[in-house]
Amino acid sequence: MNDLPVSAPAPSPHRDGGVLLMSIGMQGCLNPLVELASVLRARGHRVRLATDESLLGRIRSLEDEGVELLSSGRRADYVAMLDHLLHEASKSERLAFRHVLWHERWLRTEARHMHQNLVGPLSAEPPRLIVGDIATYAAKRLARELRVPLLLNHAGVPPSLFENLLWPRGLVMRLVAALVRAHRRWKERSLSASAMRRWEWQTRLDLWPHYDFKKTPLLCNTMLGAERDEEIPPGLLLTGAMGGARPGQQLSDAANPGLREWLDDARSAGSRVVYASFGSVMVPSTDLLARVTAGLRRLVEVDEQVRVLWSLGANYHPAALPLLEGVDRRRLRIETWVPQVAVLEHGVVEAMLYHGGANGVHEALSRGVPLVIVPFGFDQVSHGRMVAAEGAGMWMGRHEVSAASLSSALHTLLTDPGFARAARLLRDRDRRLGGATRAARLIEERL
Repeated sequence: MNDLPVSAPAPSPHRDGGVLLMSIGMQGCLNPLVELASVLRARGHRVRLATDESLLGRIRSLEDEGVELLSSGRRADYVAMLDHLLHEASKSERLAFRHVLWHERWLRTEARHMHQNLVGPLSAEPPRLIVGDIATYAAKRLARELRVPLLLNHAGVPPSLFENLLWPRGLVMRLVAALVRAHRRWKERSLSASAMRRWEWQTRLDLWPHYDFKKTPLLCNTMLGAERDEEIPPGLLLTGAMGGARPGQQLSDAANPGLREWLDDARSAGSRVVYASFGSVMVPSTDLLARVTAGLRRLVEVDEQVRVLWSLGANYHPAALPLLEGVDRRRLRIETWVPQVAVLEHGVVEAMLYHGGANGVHEALSRGVPLVIVPFGFDQVSHGRMVAAEGAGMWMGRHEVSAASLSSALHTLLTDPGFARAARLLRDRDRRLGGATRAARLIEERL
């Protein structure tokens, strides 16, 4: 893959509609576009970023760089629309909606909602190009209506329905998943390793029937599986990770009193630090929360040189506290939220426990930190499998998590240097790919 120069000459500023970036109301989809907006603006382009109103407050600092922020409405409003659809549906329709059609109906409802809020302002001053995250159907709808070209962006490997089918536990889904696994085993016997990788990439693209990736290329923000150009199908433009540079990502005594001192003390003591987080969207069950807590507790009790920093949402923080009675809180520290990038940038974290969302995986690997991934669904299973295949970590199903299995996996990551070595190789590969700078160059080719 050809390296792209980081310091390419910036084009002259445009005096038209510029580039419109659109993201659904999820932080994981928004983060890569935030960094891309900053890079495009620095290269002289007019940039507008449209997303859910609830997220705008977190990225206001982009306005200081000249990025224009647009509200695509409030997520709460289209969630209410979905609730109304469910209320009006029959029992069988509700069952199908929840277990099969939820993703589709949710995205289409979101698309109508975003379209209603953006079509007026954008019709008056259309962009030259729209870049939408792959979950934002509204981007396709607006591009068609405004007659402007469209690029899609996805924070990670193209999501595979194959892995999604392994998530629900219903009988039908288990049967379909068994057929998928059997088909995959047949392919593995009949194809070379290179052809198998090419088939996997193409299959993931084929599972998005709403998009023609030959006409609408996909910017794929990943360092995983990106080492061989000939295995990448047309329409898939690998950029390397994006989303690491985010507003407000700094250690602050106001937001996290004493956290900086805790990290500094761990470094001075020569401790090995594990950082644990399930992100901002995934919801651990009470049972899973108890098993994870037991695993982290066992880890620090078995090895006195290990410390754990656990970022656990405010809703689940109180439930974990009774399970930690008697544990030295200097060695197992819980926060309701931490600036994840800043924590990883500190340099003391040697392993990460994560649910497998693309942004956190990239943030860890781009800093050479190996992972134990416990996926909840979506593309998280793909990330777990690919991280394990690269030798930069492990993954386990939620049902496999126990105090013994989790503490053992994390202890292995901390003591086996091969995992950190593989993570550093991925970090170096990511730097060669170019990230947001490469994505900006690919966008400029289409302006």
